[in-house]
Amino acid sequence: MASNKGWQEVILIVRHAESVTSLSTECTFGI
Repeated sequence: MASNKGWQEVILIVRHAESVTSLSTECTFGI
């Protein structure tokens, strides 16, 4: 189902964005 694949892509993008955000936060605040 195309809609299901679309949701998987959205979840992957969100997870990637969260990991990038946490990485930048660690670099900025030195956590």
